[in-house]
Amino acid sequence: MNNKNASKGDLAGSDLMAVMLLCALVCTFFGKVLLSGESLYGSDFILQFYPWKKFLYDSVNAWGSLPLWNPYLFSGTPFIANIQASIFYPLGFLYYLLPTDTAYLYSTIMHCVLGSVFMYFFMRFLQCSRTGSFLSGFIFIFNGYFMAHLYAGHLSFVQNYIWIPLIFLLVIKFMEAGGLKYAVAGGLALGVQILGGFPQIAFYTILSILLLSVYYSWHKHRTGGWADIFTLWSGTALLILTGFSVAAVQLLPTYEFMQLSTRAGGVDYAFATMDSLPPRNLLTFLFPLLFGSPVDGTYWVSDTGWEFWEFCGYVGVATLALVLLTGRKLLLDRRDLFFVLLILIALFLSFGKYNPLYPLIYRLPGFNSFRIPAQILFLYVFCMGVLSGKALDLVRSTAPLQGRSKVIFFTVLLLLLPLVLWSCGFPESFCTFISRHIEQLRTGMKPVNRIAFIMSQTFLVSYGVFLSVSVILYLRDRGSLPRNLFGWMFVCVIMVDLWAFSFPMIQSFDMRALLKKGDSLSPLRDGPGRSRSAVKGGCLIANAGLWYRFQDIQGYDPMILKRYVEYINRSQGFPPDNTVVNLHYVRDFNNRLIRMLNLKYVVLCETGKLGKTQPFIPRCRIVHRMTEKRRDEILDFMAGKGFDPMNMVIFEKDQAPGDFLPREPARQGEEMCEIIRYSNDEIELTAKLQAPGFLVMSEICYPGWEVYVDGKRGKIYTGDYLFRTVPLEAGYHRVRFVFNPVSLRTGALVSVLSLLVSVIVIFLASRGGRSTAV
Repeated sequence: MNNKNASKGDLAGSDLMAVMLLCALVCTFFGKVLLSGESLYGSDFILQFYPWKKFLYDSVNAWGSLPLWNPYLFSGTPFIANIQASIFYPLGFLYYLLPTDTAYLYSTIMHCVLGSVFMYFFMRFLQCSRTGSFLSGFIFIFNGYFMAHLYAGHLSFVQNYIWIPLIFLLVIKFMEAGGLKYAVAGGLALGVQILGGFPQIAFYTILSILLLSVYYSWHKHRTGGWADIFTLWSGTALLILTGFSVAAVQLLPTYEFMQLSTRAGGVDYAFATMDSLPPRNLLTFLFPLLFGSPVDGTYWVSDTGWEFWEFCGYVGVATLALVLLTGRKLLLDRRDLFFVLLILIALFLSFGKYNPLYPLIYRLPGFNSFRIPAQILFLYVFCMGVLSGKALDLVRSTAPLQGRSKVIFFTVLLLLLPLVLWSCGFPESFCTFISRHIEQLRTGMKPVNRIAFIMSQTFLVSYGVFLSVSVILYLRDRGSLPRNLFGWMFVCVIMVDLWAFSFPMIQSFDMRALLKKGDSLSPLRDGPGRSRSAVKGGCLIANAGLWYRFQDIQGYDPMILKRYVEYINRSQGFPPDNTVVNLHYVRDFNNRLIRMLNLKYVVLCETGKLGKTQPFIPRCRIVHRMTEKRRDEILDFMAGKGFDPMNMVIFEKDQAPGDFLPREPARQGEEMCEIIRYSNDEIELTAKLQAPGFLVMSEICYPGWEVYVDGKRGKIYTGDYLFRTVPLEAGYHRVRFVFNPVSLRTGALVSVLSLLVSVIVIFLASRGGRSTAV
């Protein structure tokens, strides 16, 4: 008994050492940023996530409540519906406690540590050795795809990605051992992943769970276990339902917004297949910098840098060699076979428009709601991490190079040698060859000599890694390396390779320089009913309104209110476009539709001055005339000469307040409306009317806004295509608008109840000491 307990203690101690080493490697990797005293760089973090999280931090610390409405972008938009802001993500607690840039650094480190640990214990569950599990944990975090997205500042990707090993652990445990608690626990993990804010990753995770259910059902069918199949699918349904229920507090507001956004009804095929993985980029799975890198400005295969992180599937040359070398043996294991199949499916789907069957796949539920098919590559790198640990155990236990494997291995080594010599000896000639036969060189302002050097270096490094692997395998076959030493030598080669590739992507950034740009924008931030502004030119960051806290009619976001995009496009003479994610194409700021947004100031980047629109249309106005038009007629009528927004409001056909009769006042000049209090989620004003009329606010009309007139609940109508409009009787009124969406209240109730039920089920099932049947 004592020996048994001692062996368990040794095992736990060895696992603890492996976990601590993974944690130490992550902290060391980020050490240069930690020591710099600056912020962790991430392009999209600066563009989007920083202003979102800073807005959240400031609101909670100043008012003690969550901001539900964001008045600083798109003339106002529902912040609570923005799933990428990950407001309810449990591990986002640092963003409520620390300054935003500090929270980002420490949160990223925490997630990298957790991801590697989750992967380690998932591999231990799959009966992988400690060395193999350590390797899998390292590859899961330090692979090129994850690190490239980290460089891109994709905070929500990081928050979604790290939960995959834990979800798979619980799902496989349920499918193999049964037990209601594992299905419910897996649902809780899925719910947390959804709250992390990257719905496309969650969608692909659910797809993987369904594929895993099909795979296990097929095996159970072979043994005649129909009851087991029913139990399996019941548990799978419960798992997914639990995940959605736990995340309902975010999903219901997001779904409500999505139905009113440019994404309503899905996106067209061209938009859905944007950034499909080109087959040529499979070469970068072996030679990762063949097309350069945006880190040093040498990415030449495209005019945009984002293709680098969307297509970067590098897991290490040694990792590929290890998995391919043991491929036949991996296929003999039921679990390993599934991960091989998942790799093939992920690659198949990642090709998108380059896949002749993708038009059929696009018609399947969910696939027409997202763009960038290449994002499913996260499943590829995850599965390669799983298989690398299992493959390492296989090569440690047997002679890895025998017969045909040895011939193939060393033939490839010899065939690649002339290519490496050519790239290193005549880099510019090799660069010309690549651009002629693979992709046309788009140099622009990029130095050709530098590009040629990067190409030669990536071939040399990859070949050097492959040569090192060959030498280690050869020595192992000859019996010159002990088993443990061989395994750790292999691990070290992979670690050095991935570390060297990924380390340049961890950059520090001085946030103060960007914040200082807002010092000259103070005129845009005055007054309780702040007039709106815009930026003409590219001198400010895309989401400048939220960054510097002035109310902007522009902005950048994957989801924008569809009516608002239609309104903006009509003002500029553009046709409707559901693929718009950036409204900085506005150039005509003096037309009537734009001025009706309460636009007062325009930042003129060419001169560095502030311009004013004339005549200025105030934030609230009283009108006494109304008309009705079909929806497709309203914007054209508003843009015409017969419409005066100071005297008339237009309602959509059959949506006007039919029982209300506005009347022209007998006397003019004695009416007014004045905003006396303005916050994110509440507006209070006073209004005085000589006759019944309408209060028209240049505020976006959106579900969840409520109005109280003199303390009594009123009704908000949509006037002038976009704006909150309230009928008022003659007299003096106190009007209060409050954003209190039903979708949030309902979602919060569902989330709390499902969380309580889940915890109770897991507690009772664990207390019973046995699995509970589904």
